[in-house]
Amino acid sequence: MEYFPHLKPGDPAVAFEARRLQGGTQRIEYPTEGPPTYLFVLSLTCGTCTKTVPKWNRLARELEGRARVFGIVLGSYQREQQLLEEKGLGFPVVRFTSRRVMEQYKANKVPQTIVVAPGGTVESNVMGELTDDDVDELLSRASARGGELSS
Repeated sequence: MEYFPHLKPGDPAVAFEARRLQGGTQRIEYPTEGPPTYLFVLSLTCGTCTKTVPKWNRLARELEGRARVFGIVLGSYQREQQLLEEKGLGFPVVRFTSRRVMEQYKANKVPQTIVVAPGGTVESNVMGELTDDDVDELLSRASARGGELSS
């Protein structure tokens, strides 16, 4: 099996400015007194990512009010925007604004499902297609953590 560098539990996740596919910018940060953040790193031209979209949509739905969820797309901006509309993603989608940030997130391999704890430490990173068991495990951990997003 090939090894691909990726963020691991305990690694820092840096705050960054992202570009929303729908326009504008979004600051992705991890306040100490905040909810966890789920990052779905994907390319919609990736078959495995496309197969994972329904599981990410389920996670986003079930985490609503308990976590922040973002998709981070890689690839051609125009192509991704077109596919975004076709796939009906149920979460906000952004792009890295610099290669440096992309490298800090080790986002060269997709799909990745990264959970970042409050304060900015990676809690988990599921590489590859999510299974139903992966989704159940991620939801179970979120339920054990409890809490709600503050307005």
